[in-house]
Amino acid sequence: MSADATNSAGSTLPTDPAITNTTTENLPFSLITINVTNITKLSTTNYLTWSLQLRSLLQGYDLQDYLEPENNVSPTITEESVVKPNPAYPNWFRQDKLIFSALLGSISVSCQALIARAASTSEAWTILAFTYGRSSRGHIKQIKDNITFLSDCWRNIVLRLQVILKIISLEERSKLQTPCKVDPAEFVASADMVDAGKKKEMEKEKKKRVDRLLWL
Repeated sequence: MSADATNSAGSTLPTDPAITNTTTENLPFSLITINVTNITKLSTTNYLTWSLQLRSLLQGYDLQDYLEPENNVSPTITEESVVKPNPAYPNWFRQDKLIFSALLGSISVSCQALIARAASTSEAWTILAFTYGRSSRGHIKQIKDNITFLSDCWRNIVLRLQVILKIISLEERSKLQTPCKVDPAEFVASADMVDAGKKKEMEKEKKKRVDRLLWL
């Protein structure tokens, strides 16, 4: 039996490690396109949810290393005091740009301006984490809005309780003296006017606080 026939049967395939490594290195690099249609777009108030979704998606593709600056690939390498182009850089650069494009598609238009000058995915990720992560403006604004909303609710409840107690007091007094000449509806209307005035004042104060936060 000839050597060619033996090779075709698969019994004497080459097992030299050098040959195997050379074949692997010549394989084309597979770029991965990320689909972010199912990810909630980043806004000023949902950074934690958004970052968890995006990181989990990249981990599913084994691309989470592109989020860390220390994993960036340099365009050049130095060998024996000679600077040479890094052969791994072109493939890394192309994949990084695909991830960066997906990241842009997963954030709101108002947030995109923050990372317009970022040179890599990891830089953009760091900027967004610094801006919206932990005790950031977005979280501070969200907390202040929640506090303001709760304060408004409690204030309205207190005002209406005061009106109800006043009406009850007048009705009790009318039983002992003369009939009450004051229409209880006037007190309700008065409370509504107070609510409207307080609401306008709080809206102005809220706008001032937001403006001050944006200048921080």
